[in-house]
Amino acid sequence: MPDLQERWSQGVAVRRLTHVIRAFLPVFVSACGPSVQVQADLTRPTVQIGVGQINLASFVQNFTVESLARIGEDGKLVERLAKRWIVSPDGLSLIVELRPAVTFHDGSPVSASLVAEALNSNLPATMGPALDDVLSVQPISEDRVEIRLRRPSRFALEALETTISKPGAPTIGTAAFVATDVPGEMRANDNYYLGPPTVERVVAKIFPGVRAAWAEFLRGGVDVIYEVGPDARDSLESSTAIKLFPYTSHYQFVVLLNFRHGAARSSAVRRALNAAIDRTAFVRDALDNHGLPSSGPIWPRHWAVQGNLPAFSFDPGAAAATIASVGHPTSFTCVVAPAAERVALVVKRQLQAIGVEMILVEKSVKENVDVMRAGDFDALLAAAISGPSLLRPYDWWHSKGTRNSSKYANASVDAALDTIRHARSDDEYQNGVEAFQRGILEDPPAIFLAWDERVRAVSKRFDVPAQPDVDMMGTLRLWRIASKDARSRN
Repeated sequence: MPDLQERWSQGVAVRRLTHVIRAFLPVFVSACGPSVQVQADLTRPTVQIGVGQINLASFVQNFTVESLARIGEDGKLVERLAKRWIVSPDGLSLIVELRPAVTFHDGSPVSASLVAEALNSNLPATMGPALDDVLSVQPISEDRVEIRLRRPSRFALEALETTISKPGAPTIGTAAFVATDVPGEMRANDNYYLGPPTVERVVAKIFPGVRAAWAEFLRGGVDVIYEVGPDARDSLESSTAIKLFPYTSHYQFVVLLNFRHGAARSSAVRRALNAAIDRTAFVRDALDNHGLPSSGPIWPRHWAVQGNLPAFSFDPGAAAATIASVGHPTSFTCVVAPAAERVALVVKRQLQAIGVEMILVEKSVKENVDVMRAGDFDALLAAAISGPSLLRPYDWWHSKGTRNSSKYANASVDAALDTIRHARSDDEYQNGVEAFQRGILEDPPAIFLAWDERVRAVSKRFDVPAQPDVDMMGTLRLWRIASKDARSRN
């Protein structure tokens, strides 16, 4: 285990930076390594995607590299490279059985030894402090990997979403598409274990904004606008050539509160700040009704969330009385990225109603990263990835979490999160979830606002398999050219 612990220690700083960036941009981590050329099949369509100012290598990695399992919208694991997993009766061994006959994009087989090597390299970044649960990761046969544990660990299971690429070649994965030598371009992996994609080629093109991407769409230069902002959504909804696919993202808007600075030291003040927020009005005014009000730190569709779980409530009268009685300063600064100004102004207006002035300090994305890393802020507005697993909020709000830049520490919250982490049964897990929610309500580390709704726009010439309120980009390999009748119906 020393090798894993050393990697974790070395990777904490990188992990913190990575997740801070992700709080402001959906994709920001670069990837490098050899790419693979594939012979084109001109009978299948090319999909051209207009994207914003993102890192193309990371965008491509989303479609070329897979994990052993993915976390479904209900927080449960769904098989990918793993055929199944078996937890021993004592909870101290997790055996992962691989799908048979899967190959990397270069044709080499996906063996248990290579998967174990990839896990040993990548688990430290995925699990953070929960890595302490892991004793070893090693192959035990050609198609099985064993993760031995110090104690039962639900987070070791959730960490099966760790991506698996060929060791030493991070762009060579197993997914339905293969990276090429051209930045932003992918071609079909005809050896994909779930079947050859119906799309031959994917090309991502960078645009400065939605307007430029829309202009290119009208010229036939792109088929997809990857992310449609609230301001552009209404204009695109009226188009007869395009279909919108909205979904609730796993990011929620929060105002992080720094416990090393004045007003946020008081839990009563932090409760009052949350009680001041009318989350329904926030979604209406800040997000044009395209979002889901936050009830707390937990992804609302998680299987362990029960209908009677307590939530933050809107009570501006009580909030104003608390602020008036505690005697703390009634103003604080909040660092805001330029793209989040509208969101911040709505929060500012609602806090003013209880006598609190939130002074906005606009900084660039890079400056936001630096400020968060240093913990040098009163408050900071972020889009924090908080679902669909519980491992993510664990890393935000546990006192040892690598995303916990404000140094929040609450013994009850830590105990609840550790109960979730080490739960031996679903009942124990659910009890931990309820205790976690109650602990956050009593001593909130942030102002929880709303889960962000995002929108993709796709030309109606494509038949796109999609589930309601789920990101349809996960079905890209199955897209087809729609029939004329289907296009007219849409």
